[in-house]
Amino acid sequence: KRAFLRSMSVPRNRIGVGVIDGMIYAVGGSHGCVHHNSVERYDPERDCWQLVAPMLTRRIGVGVAVINRLLYAVGGFDGTHRLSSAECYNPERDEWRSIASMNTVRSGAGVCALGNYIYVMGGYDGTHQLNSVERYDVETDVWSFISSMRHRRSALGVTAHHARIYVLGGYDG
Repeated sequence: KRAFLRSMSVPRNRIGVGVIDGMIYAVGGSHGCVHHNSVERYDPERDCWQLVAPMLTRRIGVGVAVINRLLYAVGGFDGTHRLSSAECYNPERDEWRSIASMNTVRSGAGVCALGNYIYVMGGYDGTHQLNSVERYDVETDVWSFISSMRHRRSALGVTAHHARIYVLGGYDG
C-alpha cells in the first residue's frame, strides 16, 4: 500500500479534520492569504478527493467534531475576525446549516466529541490565549460554560478516551 495519499484539491494549513463512514473530511484552512470555506472528502478505497458543499463561513484554525454522522465546524478565523459561530454538515444532503454560536470567539481551540456533546477548550480570542471550556449539546442546540482548564493555551491537542478528555500541549503566549 502507498504510504502517502493523493494531494488535496486545494492546499490547506490550519485545517479541521473529521471522519464519517470511513471518509476523511478536510475542512477550511488557508493557503497564503486565501482563507477557505471549501471542504473536501477523501475516499481511501478509491484514493481520491472530492469537493463537497462549502461551509457558510471561511474558517482557518477551525475545530471539527463528528457526532451521529454529522460534522460540526466551530470557531476559527475568517481573515478579519475570530469567530464564535458554528455550523453543521450533513453528508447525506451535502449541505451546511448554522447552529448556535459559542459564548466566546476562539480560533486554534481544542475540540472533541464525547457523548452527545462537543467540547471546545482554550484557543485564542485575538488578544489572549484562553483557558475557558464550552460544551455544545447537539440535541438542544445550546452552548454552556463548564470548568476551565488550569492553563491558558491555543494550538492544543485534545482527544476523548474512555469517557475522559485529555488535553495535551499548546501555546500559552
